[in-house]
Amino acid sequence: MKKRAHDQSFGMLLISPAAAFVFCIAIYPISRVLWLSFFTQNLGTSLLPKFIGVDNYIRLANDGHFFATAWSL
Repeated sequence: MKKRAHDQSFGMLLISPAAAFVFCIAIYPISRVLWLSFFTQNLGTSLLPKFIGVDNYIRLANDGHFFATAWSL
């Protein structure tokens, strides 16, 4: 039974670089974009970002140009 535990830990060691790569390339950027979508910030000033919740998504849902563009793809 001890060999099986050693094989599992060795397998985890071998897969860890691939998991770290996937995290850095895919998971972190997606989660960061979702997090930032709940804030507003004027990039032309030094003001701190302001939490606005789902207001960005509400504005997007009420924008007819967005849906027209999305359906034309």
